[in-house]
Amino acid sequence: MKKLIYTFFYALVAVVGMTACSDDDPANPGGGGDDAEEQILTLDLKNNLATTYDVAFAANANWKVTSDQDWAVPAVPRGTAGADKKLTVIIAQNNTEATRTAVLKCSEILSGNTLWTLTITQPPYTYSPDDDAPEAMKLNARETLAAMKAGWNLGNTFEAIPWDWAQGKTYTLKEYETAWQTTETSQAIIDAVAAQGFNAVRIPVRWYIHADPDMQHIDKAFLARIKQVVDYCYKHDMYVLINSHHDTWYDRYDGTISQDVIMQRVTTMWTQIAEYFRDYDEHLLFGGFNEVITLDAAGKEDWNTYNTSNRAYMTQLTQTFVNAVRATGGNNEWRVLFVQPWAASPDFALSSQLPYLRPDDVHEGRLCLEFHYYQPYNYCMQSSGDKEAWGNKYFWGQPYAAEKYCATDDESKMTELFDHLQETFIRQGLPVVMAECGAVHHVETDDNKSFGIDWTKAEESRCYYHKTLFHEAALRGIPAFLWDNNAWGGDGENFGYIDRANCKPYTQGVLDAVMEGTKK
Repeated sequence: MKKLIYTFFYALVAVVGMTACSDDDPANPGGGGDDAEEQILTLDLKNNLATTYDVAFAANANWKVTSDQDWAVPAVPRGTAGADKKLTVIIAQNNTEATRTAVLKCSEILSGNTLWTLTITQPPYTYSPDDDAPEAMKLNARETLAAMKAGWNLGNTFEAIPWDWAQGKTYTLKEYETAWQTTETSQAIIDAVAAQGFNAVRIPVRWYIHADPDMQHIDKAFLARIKQVVDYCYKHDMYVLINSHHDTWYDRYDGTISQDVIMQRVTTMWTQIAEYFRDYDEHLLFGGFNEVITLDAAGKEDWNTYNTSNRAYMTQLTQTFVNAVRATGGNNEWRVLFVQPWAASPDFALSSQLPYLRPDDVHEGRLCLEFHYYQPYNYCMQSSGDKEAWGNKYFWGQPYAAEKYCATDDESKMTELFDHLQETFIRQGLPVVMAECGAVHHVETDDNKSFGIDWTKAEESRCYYHKTLFHEAALRGIPAFLWDNNAWGGDGENFGYIDRANCKPYTQGVLDAVMEGTKK
């Protein structure tokens, strides 16, 4: 298969008189003239995919657009008078089993005169199996992601490593599993995750500490433990993603190991994993890597450099992963695989100078692009202990813009990025998944107790962030996975959402906001 280069794609609308454009090419809808005569527009979509629709019109006064459904919304809900106006309607993928209809109305703000109404009819999600695939592997990547409501990460668990591991000490599997948090994973924990409404679980795994240096022999007891947790999830018909996470012989790359050796290790590692889980059905997914970056000359992590060498290295890693899994045959020939850009960064994936290179595959439609999202960083990731001079923020979003410590990057930044992902990848046939996301729980510390922060309002803002994030992703058919490291209350990265010790939420409000956000 010819290698595809994905670059930015923008739908350009040619406005001649009053026209509208879409993939479905409906009849010319017209627009408001001098008398602001109402125009009735209809758009009968031919598929259920996420898309956009552009309406060109004229307005003699300032105008606004309202929608009676949140799955079809104006990108910019109001504007000024003018002869050559254009409105983009963002239409979410229909993952329901019923045809649905939305009505948008554009009217002049002062007079209330209606310029036009747009009725959108969208068909339901339809099951489209690949006739050649085994019965247990019928769903392709797009259909698999469409079936996901919300995902949860079993973080700081199987990728954890005791801090003195390099000193040659030996540990039990339990000691590995609880090195970064205190609780072994149980069926009860996964039950609690499912009870909150999550139907997908990502299991980050660091493999090299359970294998020989050349990755020829992964410990069978460790593989069996991962299988046990996968089976916990399967009891709830959850989708499960296994990845390679913090395997630092290829990640944090410093050039000390030749790339030929690295690719051989990738092949042997993923061959063993894929063979062990080969008979699992389409609910099991593989993610090649996590956040691959380099180390600089001083041995410090370099998150900001993205160049031709980095892209070539990441492309080779990804292609080697895909080839290794497919070569094991059986269900793995068809299994949906998650592939990553450099650093799992959406910005690097969307680079206009170095566009993402999609790997070759034996079947079309079985890959999806994974990215991670903790933006804005000074709100989502910085600990509550950070001093004011470091730019730590405690509020996010337009409803909280008046707060002193509110992040300046708001909803518009989020929607702009997701729109670019939709145009560049999703609408070009490569589905997208947000495999990590979230915002830390901020707490009062000695460093910030003098700031006068309303902590109740700060948590309300955190709920708003999660609701907005999951909703904007869902509108574009992007399933999202919360990063949960079971940390809560300290001044570090408090990404705990479900307390694994008692199987209850640390705060129900955020989880409720997540589930509310997934609604379309």
